Amino acid sequence: MHSASLVIILMVISVALRIVIALTPSVEAQENDEWGVLPIADTYTDLNSNTPRGGEDTLEIENWTNILEQRHIKLMWLKFSLGFLPDLPKGSVITGATLQLYCLSSYEDTFSISAHSCLNNSWGESSLIYSNMPSYNATPLDSVQVKWGGSKWYSWRVLDAVLQAVNNGSNVFTVVLQPDNMMKMALPIQFISRDTTTMPWFKPLLTIYYTVDTTPPIISFLSPENKAYSVKVVPLTFTLSESTSWIGYSLDRQNNVTISGNTTLVNLPEGAHTITVYANDTAGNMGHSNMVHFTVNTLPPMIGILSPENKTYRISSVSLSFTVNEPTSWVAYRLDNKANTTLAGNTTLLGLSDGLHSLIVYAKDTAGNVGASQIVYFSINTQQKSVLPPLEWIIIIVAVIVVLGGAIGFVLHRKRKSSVKPPSMLTKLLFSLNTNA
Repeated sequence: MHSASLVIILMVISVALRIVIALTPSVEAQENDEWGVLPIADTYTDLNSNTPRGGEDTLEIENWTNILEQRHIKLMWLKFSLGFLPDLPKGSVITGATLQLYCLSSYEDTFSISAHSCLNNSWGESSLIYSNMPSYNATPLDSVQVKWGGSKWYSWRVLDAVLQAVNNGSNVFTVVLQPDNMMKMALPIQFISRDTTTMPWFKPLLTIYYTVDTTPPIISFLSPENKAYSVKVVPLTFTLSESTSWIGYSLDRQNNVTISGNTTLVNLPEGAHTITVYANDTAGNMGHSNMVHFTVNTLPPMIGILSPENKTYRISSVSLSFTVNEPTSWVAYRLDNKANTTLAGNTTLLGLSDGLHSLIVYAKDTAGNVGASQIVYFSINTQQKSVLPPLEWIIIIVAVIVVLGGAIGFVLHRKRKSSVKPPSMLTKLLFSLNTNA
């Protein structure tokens, strides 16, 4: 007898703790992520009675037929307020909801009772009877097997009903419990109601389970990409991992611009840019994307040809060298208006025929802009390699003239010298006498 009393005392303490939790939801919500509330109305309807049953100590459910084929059916109705939801911690997400009822007595070996949602919350426990009860959803939220005996808690999962009410903007929702099969005994199954005066610790209880969302939304860029664009209008598209209450972007580290979703970046100036997208989820967590670096380049590349030059070459192989003012994704040249030839860089033009040639170099930058060099005209002449240029001819002619002139002068001088005769004796005598005088 002593141990039985101890068990009863421990049961009462356990139930009391559960009710304390229900009556002090703020503490429970912060520590264990659950919130318990009592019904604001409960009653049952009897097919064979027009008397409202609200205010009674117990709720009853039954389904049987007597020997006169008279049907006896009772349904249980419970209404709960969701007005506490705004008091949940910021970022709370409802993950579960259970309706708990304490069974006082059951005389069935096994009996199925299902819970159903009801969108009509206008009923009152002091006026609801079977003939005026509102319709409810035929699809059960949950079904529980109640066994023989009593003094036991039973739980039904009612999360869908809670979420349906929240999504509909209602702060009240109703749960209806109905029998699923016929009884063997003509005795109702009894549960403790909210109006009990003898067992206050066993009142119906709705427990809301939730988690506090502290994870920011994940933002993944689709556009722009880390590359160059040849236009000044670029789509801004991205994906979000969850619903958001605010979205914005920062271009080139400037102030955020609020957007409602994917948009288009217009009138982008030339040059390098950065962009980051931010999003605030419904729990208040702020997330941001990775920073994307991209370039707007609408100008074609500038190409300068260093070789060949606008002149005549005496050989059939000429180097092709050029400069480009920016990185390229493709380079080619066109010789004599023929098809383009792709290049990897500077090269050599081989096997050029004698005559006049034209050359253009093309280049495409990483943004897709294509530029072209100026046309270079040059000639190839490999047939007159021994012909000296005019200046060399002049030098040779002058040298020949100088040599010939010297030779002729030397010959004339020799002839003049050999034609002079020596003085006679008479000339010498006269010269001597003239000198002495």
